Amino acid sequence: MRIKTYKKTDEPAFRVPLVILGLVILWLGVYALMRLSPAIQAGFLQWLAFVPANFTAHVIYLPTIVTYSLLHGGWDHVIMNAVWLVAFGSPVATRLASVRRFLAFYAVCCVCAGLAHFIFHIGDAIPVIGASGGVSAMMGAAARFALTGGNWFDLQQNSPKKPLMPLSQTLRCAPVLFFIAIWMGLNLIFGLVGIAPDGQSVQIAWQAHAGGFLAGLLLLSWFDTPPLSASGGPGNRFYGRWIGAKNKDKSMD
Repeated sequence: MRIKTYKKTDEPAFRVPLVILGLVILWLGVYALMRLSPAIQAGFLQWLAFVPANFTAHVIYLPTIVTYSLLHGGWDHVIMNAVWLVAFGSPVATRLASVRRFLAFYAVCCVCAGLAHFIFHIGDAIPVIGASGGVSAMMGAAARFALTGGNWFDLQQNSPKKPLMPLSQTLRCAPVLFFIAIWMGLNLIFGLVGIAPDGQSVQIAWQAHAGGFLAGLLLLSWFDTPPLSASGGPGNRFYGRWIGAKNKDKSMD
């Protein structure tokens, strides 16, 4: 299935892929269900939240390494994650150009975020919820191409796609290094101080955020497809999109 976009205006910044809107609607729907009654909320937390102590206790809890990202602790929590997902997930989803490829990438990054938290909290019985780890991964992934000479808001489906820089070269790019330093610094400060951006005192799973960010930065190339060369096939040189690519795209998933 090819990625489709919802075009609110003619401005590229407002072209949001439907897979991104679908995730946002799913988060809002799940949280709305949790608000119906304490019993429903308790059920969601028991079976979907990621609890490090449960993760190694029984195989039935293994899916929670992904499902925790569906739950949120308040409207402000889910709305903030939704805003950042739209901002950073949209260019990533458009670049990957496949709903299945994007969702697979997002799920793998959520797993990496959960494992990063698990490493520091083995045996902890405190449940972890929220899509912040996956959203952080979208930030890391977007930095991989949008800060290396690309266009952050270039969401045109048929626009030329530049190949990703090699990771070693990316990590020598000053804008990328500056973004990583600022993001990691703020994440560490908010995590250790225990104060959310809205000023509330909370326990923040900052290791999960960092793990997700690094997963997005490092693993994007595993899911990215090379641009089409002038001859119509994948290539390492950027010549723009082949004129026959439009017909070729129709046969892709």
